[in-house]
Amino acid sequence: MKKVLKWFEERQVLSCIILAFLLNLIIEMLSRKSMILGLKHMIFSPHVFLYNVSFILCTLSISFLFKRRYFIAMLISAIWLGLGIANRVLLSYRTTPLGAIDFKIVKSALSIMPVYLNIFEIILIGVLTLLAVALIVFLWFKLPKKTPNYVKSLATTSTSILLMILVTVFFINKSYLSTSFKNLANAYRDYGFVYCFSCTMVDRGIDRPKDYSKDAIDEILTEIEDKEVANGEQNGGVTNPVDDGANKVDSPFESEEKKPNIIFLQLESFYDVNYMKGVTYSEDPIPVFRHLKDKYSSGFLTVPSVGAGTANTEFEVISGMSLEFFGPGEYPYTTILKESTCETINYNLKELGYKTHAIHNHTGTFYDRNIVYSQLGFDTFTSLEYMSNVEYNPIGWAKDNVLPNEIMKALKSTKEKDHVYAISVQGHGKYPNEVVDTTQSITVEGIREDIKIPFEYYVNQLNDMDEFIGGLISTLESFDEPTVLVMFGDHLPSFDISNEELENNDIFQTEYVIWNNIDLEVEDKDLYSYQLSSNVLNKLGITNGVLTKFHKNNIDKENYIHELEMLEHDMLYGEKVIYNGVNPYAPTQLEMGIDDMSVHTVSVIEKSAYIIGNNFTKWSHVFVNGKKQETKFIDKNILIAENVDVKSGDIITICQIADDKTTLSISEEYVIK
Repeated sequence: MKKVLKWFEERQVLSCIILAFLLNLIIEMLSRKSMILGLKHMIFSPHVFLYNVSFILCTLSISFLFKRRYFIAMLISAIWLGLGIANRVLLSYRTTPLGAIDFKIVKSALSIMPVYLNIFEIILIGVLTLLAVALIVFLWFKLPKKTPNYVKSLATTSTSILLMILVTVFFINKSYLSTSFKNLANAYRDYGFVYCFSCTMVDRGIDRPKDYSKDAIDEILTEIEDKEVANGEQNGGVTNPVDDGANKVDSPFESEEKKPNIIFLQLESFYDVNYMKGVTYSEDPIPVFRHLKDKYSSGFLTVPSVGAGTANTEFEVISGMSLEFFGPGEYPYTTILKESTCETINYNLKELGYKTHAIHNHTGTFYDRNIVYSQLGFDTFTSLEYMSNVEYNPIGWAKDNVLPNEIMKALKSTKEKDHVYAISVQGHGKYPNEVVDTTQSITVEGIREDIKIPFEYYVNQLNDMDEFIGGLISTLESFDEPTVLVMFGDHLPSFDISNEELENNDIFQTEYVIWNNIDLEVEDKDLYSYQLSSNVLNKLGITNGVLTKFHKNNIDKENYIHELEMLEHDMLYGEKVIYNGVNPYAPTQLEMGIDDMSVHTVSVIEKSAYIIGNNFTKWSHVFVNGKKQETKFIDKNILIAENVDVKSGDIITICQIADDKTTLSISEEYVIK
């Protein structure tokens, strides 16, 4: 041990270079899931490989500033290696590589860990984590200390950092590296894990475009308004200050009765598997959806991610904003929307008197939706915790057949017309590598053998979802109100599918279809997800909102994308020229669930309190004087608080608590008489 340390001591810089080289090689092998591909990357992209080696070396040079430099160097190495291993594990379950943003949603990820990992794997991770901590503690005491030459060490570290910055700027200017990642997986492949992951740590939001100015924004707005005037459509104006829907604009509808309900149904991992080349099915997995495509407006929908990223497709559809200009791998739900509202279809429709509802048959805290949805203009949010009679598929995701009842409940809950944004979850992975459903009826031929079992499972889940779509439409057909239902897949499933395996040759394309009972003209058109809501509103004659008008009028313009970038920057990060300098959108008072929980009576029998009331679910918990009680769910009207002593004057409340222990809502107090 002493001889090894002496060798490193005499060759500090060389030893760090060797360590950085080996670390980067191992990380790239893990990232590419192949030793051969890792070596090919080193040989055929030497400039990128050596850049990432230099990046790691730069971080290792920090250890020169510490007395425990061996320990610090080992700790930094362990962090890089740990990130590489975490990325490899993550790529086993999805196609999007590890980004810094994943650590911001780790709380949400923990809640679905049992779907992806079995008990043994969870225990193994726990044991390995404890061993890693124990090793770190051991090395802290075992590795020697030595007072460094601070002047020399500081000069070495500073020079290393400065050179790294200069090389980065040079590489970006020469296009060896890029700061814009349209496809995150491809970026990690082309530019290496170390650089790309580091970009996700520091690159957030939308950078100020070089030609951004008040005059530039005014010019865009004037052009939009001129086109609206030329088309004879001035509804809503270009700027639409609102106060939670208090300010109304003229409606494009002849009467309130003719105003349609508008439903967006975002389908988890849903796409037409008939586009798979050379693959056949014992029966059509999605006959309802394919029939709807033939009869109603439809087209391909280009979404921002593959295999994951539901919240980002959701954001693009609701806001009309493109994620292309945000940081790589960024989820606006976890960044800017924590502190700011933004223009959305909800705020635009609230100006016309609509009530707005979100529905999702998964936990309400995932991606912090229970917080973010008020920033997007939703009035209510019904998450899984507020649903009854929920069924689950074989790997534990809630089935989508619970959604029609929740959608109808939202439509019937108000006198006004409604906008409902429903997000399904049944089609979610991880798809099992062994048969877990012996009742599945559809078989698949021609698919790669390595994914045959999980793909066959997925196809049968698609079939279930397709039946749910048919049932929802049947319900809406018997509902005596004009209604528009927009259905679309949020992204392709998390299989390693390439463009070449698809008839449409694009793994970023799902499809949409617009069912309606108001005889809308059929128009097939391919769209990006950030154009979908504008397209739907325009079909209805609704032009509220800057981006609604912009997408309608400028979609074929040469500098459309650049102008969209300027508008998005101005709205979220700039001077808000669009809104005369002030964001007009106030957060809504988001209500969790449609029906209020309530307590009617409390009866005590043998140290158990029987709570009689309404709208309880298995996530309902009894609190007595603010203290949580052991609660047994009987049905929507009865809860039992066990081993509790209640007396006159005690206060009973019911809390809806998510699986991650977050309290979503609290009922009104009931005082024991």
